[in-house]
Amino acid sequence: MIKREKENYKIKAVFPFDSDRKRMSVLIKNPDGEYILYTKGADTVMMDRLNLNKNGVDGIQDLIQEDLKFYSR
Repeated sequence: MIKREKENYKIKAVFPFDSDRKRMSVLIKNPDGEYILYTKGADTVMMDRLNLNKNGVDGIQDLIQEDLKFYSR
């Protein structure tokens, strides 16, 4: 059996879903003191917000589109 230690993450802000933003976000502070923003939302909105050139992976947008089609089925 694997023994797991608990970590405390503090929720600093919640941005609830609304029909204008078409997404929701939660800002947390991890045990190391770093802030992380988790966001989920409609694929059409999120794709517009991605910086696809940053990763330097050719064809990443096509891969994402293929995954979205797969999940929608």
